[in-house]
Amino acid sequence: MISTPTASAWSRRFPQLQAFLLPLFLLQAMAWLLNADAAEKPTDTTVAIIRSDSPELSEPSDPSAPLSYAHIEKMVRRATELGGLEAVVRAAEAAHSTPFWVAIKVNIVHTRGVPGDITDWRVVKAVIEAVHALTPNARISIAEGGVWIPPERKEVIALLPFVEVGDGFETAGYRQLMSDPDLHGVHLDIVDLNFDDVAEVSPPGGGLVIESYSVPRTVLDCDLFIDVPVMKITGAVGM
Repeated sequence: MISTPTASAWSRRFPQLQAFLLPLFLLQAMAWLLNADAAEKPTDTTVAIIRSDSPELSEPSDPSAPLSYAHIEKMVRRATELGGLEAVVRAAEAAHSTPFWVAIKVNIVHTRGVPGDITDWRVVKAVIEAVHALTPNARISIAEGGVWIPPERKEVIALLPFVEVGDGFETAGYRQLMSDPDLHGVHLDIVDLNFDDVAEVSPPGGGLVIESYSVPRTVLDCDLFIDVPVMKITGAVGM
């Protein structure tokens, strides 16, 4: 099932800026959410790194060799095991009632992304399989708010004719996951955060740019938020 974008308060309030400022607002909002209650913050952070030639893998591969999905899946599964994904899922399940909802935030940005610039769909597929194995009845949403406008949003295209028109989920390979036989039985959907319903959130002490932020409901309402970014630099945050 593909979620249907809806008109949001953000669209009405910031019609010219939404597609460009969502990543900035989302990062700030998530920083507040992670620090909202010190009692719930983890005391330790685990970082798991798995190279393709790791002896922990059943079939190590030279780092310069092309990787198949089967190999990537094993790498992701081992990394999530070492990183404690199961403990995170179980804790989130215990704190929330059913149905359990997991949102996986990917990094697509443009409709013309290149390898290394966007989150590889194969990594996300492996994360989906790992989560599904732990909580088979969960709803799993692939979420992103890029700088493209879907072709069907003609009223937005008219307001922002200079923004690229297309479907980043399609060009990045995520739409195909909806019919992937390996994911049969997964309650999977895609959410375009640019057209999600929103809620006004005020960080304690005020925000860095404005006093409150329009945060997509998917980010606020999901029971577990998993970020699957790309290791890269960007001038947007001064890096």
